[in-house]
Amino acid sequence: MTYTAIAKTYSIEDFTLPAPKDKALVPAKAGHTTVEPTEIVPLPLPENLSEIVPSNLKWVEVIVSGEDPPGRVYPTRSERMIACVCWMLAKGVQPGHALSILLDPAYAIGAHIREKPNALCYGQRQVARALMMIEAKRGDWPVLNDKFQPLKDHPANIRCALARLGIDVRRNLFSFVNDIEGLGLEGRDLNDVADILSSRFQLEFEFRATVAAIKSEIVAIAHEQTSHPIIEYLNGCVWDGKPRLDTMLRDYVGAEDTELNREFGAKFLIAGVRRVKQPGVKFDTMLVFEGKQGAGKSSFAEILAVRDEWFCGSLNLKSDDKTKAELLAGSWIVEVQEMDGIRKASTHELKRFLSTRRDKYRRAYGRDARTYPRQCVIVGSTNDQKYLFDQTGNRRFWPVRAGRVQLDKLREDVDQLWAEAAVREAAGESIALSEHLWEAAAELTDLRLIEDAFATVLSDWFADKTGRVSMDSVKLLLGFEGGRLSPIEVQRIKAEMDRLGWEEKINRLHDLSQREKSQRRGFARGTQDERKTEWVARRVENGVVTIFRIDGSASEEDSPF
Repeated sequence: MTYTAIAKTYSIEDFTLPAPKDKALVPAKAGHTTVEPTEIVPLPLPENLSEIVPSNLKWVEVIVSGEDPPGRVYPTRSERMIACVCWMLAKGVQPGHALSILLDPAYAIGAHIREKPNALCYGQRQVARALMMIEAKRGDWPVLNDKFQPLKDHPANIRCALARLGIDVRRNLFSFVNDIEGLGLEGRDLNDVADILSSRFQLEFEFRATVAAIKSEIVAIAHEQTSHPIIEYLNGCVWDGKPRLDTMLRDYVGAEDTELNREFGAKFLIAGVRRVKQPGVKFDTMLVFEGKQGAGKSSFAEILAVRDEWFCGSLNLKSDDKTKAELLAGSWIVEVQEMDGIRKASTHELKRFLSTRRDKYRRAYGRDARTYPRQCVIVGSTNDQKYLFDQTGNRRFWPVRAGRVQLDKLREDVDQLWAEAAVREAAGESIALSEHLWEAAAELTDLRLIEDAFATVLSDWFADKTGRVSMDSVKLLLGFEGGRLSPIEVQRIKAEMDRLGWEEKINRLHDLSQREKSQRRGFARGTQDERKTEWVARRVENGVVTIFRIDGSASEEDSPF
């Protein structure tokens, strides 16, 4: 595409749009016309750009190079872009043509827009923002006082001032924060933003607005204008129809091509889509990548997240609930590295964490605690071959043995993987593992179980028995005579006894000396008649521990000690 210069030239000052000198009476007008971004559609660009863009060589150079014009320095690419779009629109360039220029790789002015996950959607918002700036610069203040000055703190005047400065405000439905764009205010605290804007309003427009009034109006605008960056990204991903999802773990992780791995990979990504489309939807499963350190397991998860800010790679299962919830908020793909927390954290706590669909906590500077539905999926990574501690609840883990991770290939295809996942999610595909694969999945997780001495001892003693037994007797059998158990050890005992069919109950049971009988914590199994039998552990000759029926007849089992 070439550009042919036109003889007439313009100065950079042509961008300045003077407001009319005549002023209306109170109120000037009800408000400004709002342009919906989706109404702006790209228009085909002519071969010769001079057919639609005026021949101001300085601004044309800005369009082509993306650099500042002579004599003007913009603090960010975004500010430079919005100024350039305002100049084009003010000179009669159609909004659709301006949008096409921003999206065309031939013109550097839109480079940062094309880096966005959904460039079209973001570009539409920028052109709409520029149109509102132009209208605000050309128009009167919506509401004047009796001295024909903008009425202090009036919401319509605050909105007009924001438009004149090119400030865009939206409620981010993913991170649950108000996104403010323009004047380099991105990422600033709302209090700081209001302070800065109050000063700018006074200096540039002689319009007085208190910090409190500005904050209130920003919150109101954000309530009216919302966005969800991940949904926008997914909407911008168009699937080419080539199936990739079912073989994702084989093609990009080097995993074995099995029916289980096909479901693990596909359902994990489909769940990632459903979690943002239906925040808080049930998905209590963790995909776990196993492999050598440095194999690229963490990088795989990070690439899946598409953008750095959508990835959390620092989740520690040992952290408190509020810390974990704060890390999950605003994250799409969350990684538990090296599964450090699984062995040390309470099994019950781990199950609860994965099963939690909504996190409730008070944010920093927040007035009260609020509930935030989860929009993330969780992936784990480990170098170990055995890392599961509990006999129960392992359906929550989908283990995948990683081979050679193809990171470059994943970067090329990640948009298509998510596009296919979005299509299949929209078709209503289930994110639960198919029932005919449950047994195979259980066998897979059993292979990851860390050998537990508790399980061996308790299975030897109680697998084929019925009746009642106290926790004190169980402790003695495990070698904890007189000692205190940690919460994790108690949980291990409960989990194994539950697996063996023993129900935790408080019953009238004997102490270890069999002299006293009172309400004690223990376990029971069998019918009502079978539960009349009580088992008591006792140390006999040579220090061997065995168990006896309450009538004193010793068990025929050999002691493992």
